[in-house]
Amino acid sequence: MKEQLFRRQQINVLLIMANRLIREALAKVLAKRGDLVVMGAFSNGAEALNEMLKSSPDVLVADSISFWPREIVSSRWFSAEACGFKALFVGMPDDRQAFLEAIRAGAFGYVLSDASALDVVGAIRSVAGGEAVCPPHFVALLYEQIREQARMVAEDSCETQPLWTRRELQLLPLIGEGLTNKEIASRLNISEQTVKNHIHRMVQKAGVNNRLELLEPVPAPA
Repeated sequence: MKEQLFRRQQINVLLIMANRLIREALAKVLAKRGDLVVMGAFSNGAEALNEMLKSSPDVLVADSISFWPREIVSSRWFSAEACGFKALFVGMPDDRQAFLEAIRAGAFGYVLSDASALDVVGAIRSVAGGEAVCPPHFVALLYEQIREQARMVAEDSCETQPLWTRRELQLLPLIGEGLTNKEIASRLNISEQTVKNHIHRMVQKAGVNNRLELLEPVPAPA
């Protein structure tokens, strides 16, 4: 498919690739695109660090994270808010763990090793425009990760979050004495409306029908 030709905003690109032949070839391909400007091409992150800070690239294109110094791989360097660029990994393996490692390192895009030069060009433009890029079959993996994290957060919340607040714990024995809202309000030196609001929230939280059922033991989670 022929590349669509239309006016685009300039995108500054920094290359960090271990293979010199691939690095130089990709730099030439990008240089032919009027909207892509290669600010520098380096063999490792240590060499590129000063250029990253000086030129403020829009997109950082790399073929690996294994040889980068820790200070560059950290989320502090990959943060778009902090440094103004997005990281795109290209020539990557079709591997779930490698993909997740890149995402955790802060990657905004992940392109497989069988991608063409035009695929990389398109990925750079997409990432620069704020679109995340990854193989379609890895999208389901991201959903799995999000669901698993949500499940773990929910479990931790159930284990650590008490059912009743301090004020609600004060209300329970007074409800058990059969006191009215007005009498409870007088005991706790709060308004009657505040008592009503507390009891209403307690009934909703416990999933019961009325205030008396609040006094029944709460069943343990299955």
